[in-house]
Amino acid sequence: MKENTLTPGKNLWTKLFLAIGLFTILLISACGSNEAGGENKAIELNCVKITHEQLERWVKEGWTNPDSPSHVTQILLQPFYDGSTSEMPALKLVAYPGTSPDQVKVAGQTFLAEDTTCKSEPLSGETILSDNVISFQKLGILNEDGSLKKFDYIRFTPERYPKDGKYINYKVEVVTDGKPQAVEGGGTWPCPPYCNDPEN
Repeated sequence: MKENTLTPGKNLWTKLFLAIGLFTILLISACGSNEAGGENKAIELNCVKITHEQLERWVKEGWTNPDSPSHVTQILLQPFYDGSTSEMPALKLVAYPGTSPDQVKVAGQTFLAEDTTCKSEPLSGETILSDNVISFQKLGILNEDGSLKKFDYIRFTPERYPKDGKYINYKVEVVTDGKPQAVEGGGTWPCPPYCNDPEN
């Protein structure tokens, strides 16, 4: 079966420009003049989650199987705006399984739901919204055969990237039976420019 991937090479620059364009559109819509005299809207980043069921679809496709020549090793997260006209426009995330930030399974695209148990963060000050990456190894959710371990969902909480505060990254917790367990070593890393796992 032909692998469904994004084209490498110029792809990182393309994604960076798309992310900048998305942020610019949201910034204009949120901070534009309000002739009625009301308050300007702010943009927030939602806490989101990806469920066991969503990831199980990737497992059934064989993408997490380590014996597969094209098995995936990480999750790429992109900012996503659902066009909401609510008082506080919010960004969510869309996830892709991949072998690198520019080699992902487009067919595996899945949208992350808002996690209402977690408080959203409004954007303020200088902020760069890039893609984010986390490895399956760091998540620790796969068995040796590529099947999923027991858990309910993975929560992503937006924060400022500790190595460079201009960028947003996500604290990651694996939730099982309602109990969150923080991922060892922090969370995701922004890509670009930090496309390699800082732990390795």
